[in-house]
Amino acid sequence: MVEKLAIAAVLVFFAGIVLSVLIGECLRKRDAREAEQRAAARRQRARAAHHADQVQRPPELSPSAAAELALRSSLARSSSRRT
Repeated sequence: MVEKLAIAAVLVFFAGIVLSVLIGECLRKRDAREAEQRAAARRQRARAAHHADQVQRPPELSPSAAAELALRSSLARSSSRRT
């Protein structure tokens, strides 16, 4: 009877080792997939940022040009109200 319990204990011990190895492998694969997804997202953001840098941005208006544009816009609105 004791021998059967000892054999059962050894089998349970080895089953625990096998199970922990299988769980470890599953977790390792999951971590690798998540790391690949993070890397792909990082590459996509980098491509988008690089593309945004390549797009021609309109030049900034100088303060005097902005004031002139605002003045002309205001005059155009006021002249359209008079007619």
